[in-house]
Amino acid sequence: MKKRMISTITAAAVLLTSFALVQHKATASPLPKIVSSDMPIAVLYNARKISSDVSPKMIDGTVLVPIRFVAEKLKATIDLKGKDITVKKGTKTIKLTIGSKAAVINGKSTTLLQAAMVEKGRTLVPLRVISEGLAVKVEWDAVTRFVWIGNKDIPELKDVAPKTKDIKDYMNYFKGNEGELQFEGRNKTTATIIANDLFPFQVDGRVFYRLDLAKSDKGNIYIKVVTTDKGIMVTPLFFLGPDNLYRTRNSPAYLRETVGSIRLNYYPVDARDSYKINMAKYVGLYLSYDSLVLMNNPWR
Repeated sequence: MKKRMISTITAAAVLLTSFALVQHKATASPLPKIVSSDMPIAVLYNARKISSDVSPKMIDGTVLVPIRFVAEKLKATIDLKGKDITVKKGTKTIKLTIGSKAAVINGKSTTLLQAAMVEKGRTLVPLRVISEGLAVKVEWDAVTRFVWIGNKDIPELKDVAPKTKDIKDYMNYFKGNEGELQFEGRNKTTATIIANDLFPFQVDGRVFYRLDLAKSDKGNIYIKVVTTDKGIMVTPLFFLGPDNLYRTRNSPAYLRETVGSIRLNYYPVDARDSYKINMAKYVGLYLSYDSLVLMNNPWR
């Protein structure tokens, strides 16, 4: 059954791509191009996202991060007196002043490219301060838009996923499509409900970094999946919504982008059947996993 499902998905992906190409030749209209995507910067510590009520931001090429949330993960202390900030961890000390590019990092005066700033009551500091001042490995990844702090050991989904739920509570979404709930010849009996902040994780050797919305030059909405999932057939997505609303989506080959080891796959949301992203309660991933994987729709 698994082989039959994979064959069906592969055939559907090829047909969709072929249909788009044939339609393009027949109408002489250009294929859609992705022109924008909503990818907020995220900070990760040891490959897990750091939750913050204020998002990191980039100013003139410099990434600024909320220092308190990062410091807590690094077990550093923060002392704030007026506009003066002191961050300590062991023998390491960072001294900053909000609004000033002057800083003292471990006793050495330096000039920052961007000054520390306050946004919504939170202090944001340049990423360089964390790296140099606390002697911790920090890396900015422009493709994933991740700030990696510490290691990059991405966990298996099974090691970070929340407790599973009985599949019976979700069967109504699959009325008439019960075959989609089979894995390796047996029916899936559980559902794993995840949140967007659980990414990144890996399944069956494939890393899924993040899901975001993107828009084409024709105004259509896509889900952008940043992953190592490559090849002719990539992991399909599906939407579940009220009134047994079930829709599958594949990533057309002409929209895929490859940057080093990373693939950017785009899945049309409203390009075919007037489906809107806010109609979905869950965004599902067809994974080689013994539980049905559903992400609570963050764009609803």
